[in-house]
Amino acid sequence: MYQRDLAEVKDFIRLPAFVKKIVEEDYTYEKLAQLIPTEVMKNARRVILTGNGDSYCASLALRIFFEKMLHMSDVVAERCIDVGRHFYFNSDEDLSQTLVFVTSASGTGARVAEAMRRCSKKGCSTFAVTASADSLIAKDAKFVLAETGEKVYDYHYSTQSFTYVNAMVNLYLVALYGGVVRGVITPERERELRTELVRYAESFVPVLDDIDTQMYELALSWADTIGYDFVGTGVDIAAAYFGAAKFFEYAGSINMYSDSEDWNHINFFMRDRALLGTCVAASKGNESLSRTIETIGGMVKSDRRVLVVTECAPDQFPAGVTVCQLPDTTVLEFKPLMNFIPFTLLGFHIARMRDLGFFVSDGGYGTGPLFAEEDMNKIKTSEIVYID
Repeated sequence: MYQRDLAEVKDFIRLPAFVKKIVEEDYTYEKLAQLIPTEVMKNARRVILTGNGDSYCASLALRIFFEKMLHMSDVVAERCIDVGRHFYFNSDEDLSQTLVFVTSASGTGARVAEAMRRCSKKGCSTFAVTASADSLIAKDAKFVLAETGEKVYDYHYSTQSFTYVNAMVNLYLVALYGGVVRGVITPERERELRTELVRYAESFVPVLDDIDTQMYELALSWADTIGYDFVGTGVDIAAAYFGAAKFFEYAGSINMYSDSEDWNHINFFMRDRALLGTCVAASKGNESLSRTIETIGGMVKSDRRVLVVTECAPDQFPAGVTVCQLPDTTVLEFKPLMNFIPFTLLGFHIARMRDLGFFVSDGGYGTGPLFAEEDMNKIKTSEIVYID
């Protein structure tokens, strides 16, 4: 029988210190004030958050927080190919008032380079959120957030989550800075929220081993599952997206993500339900929690195996589900920072249990087939096209 591999949980135990350094050293309020002129944030009328894969997921995670901090409704999380080729920019507008955050750890993918180049040429205020100040997107951006640099790769490659967390923390801090500049929050409140972001991350350290043990045991009981759907609504959509993405990367399984309403219109009709694993993010305080609980009831009645990741007490959910109870934070929009972790650990253990290799073509994890054959997906070598 597969014995629990501790590589991933050991990395996650290091995550709070990683977050703390970004918050308290790399991007203090004073450093952001030097980097981003106040008039850029004051004059902003639209925000576009974009990226590919995990970076797009970070955009989903931060959309609502940007809306609240900048006190504007025109904040969108767009797929990178849409920004680079399909998004409509009105030439009659002052496009310097459109802030575009292009997120990519490597900064070298064709689509992110394409999106950054187009938005910069259009006159938008462009930001590169990247691990490399010398990357393609950094060279074309007006503002670069690359202070954390290559440190995002200083972790076991099984985790592949620190680039995601780095992107989220960078964007949280920019949103907080914007909130102060626009008079939405006070400097004192900004400092309190920074402290809470770090405290929330640190609150996971004492419970991570228990969470990993629970996910390991669940992986063993889900040994015969062939597909997985992930459900999250509002801020929880990011955990659902990220969970589905990690299961693709780890196990190469058939996955889907949805919200707690749309699931009832589409995913409900999936067959072979006994062979499916359904994973739900149900944050305490989420405005859609009541609908999520109703949806979980339907999942149980249709004989699905269900994991619920939540800060709520287990008795708030229908009997028969597995509840992974997480530490809580007073800031709902901070929960995407950490509530993806159980899904990632579960996917890791399922892949290890099946002896699957993943991520890299030059000696991945395990001995099974590898999923990252060189340049088959042409992420970096695809033709870059400029759409005026």
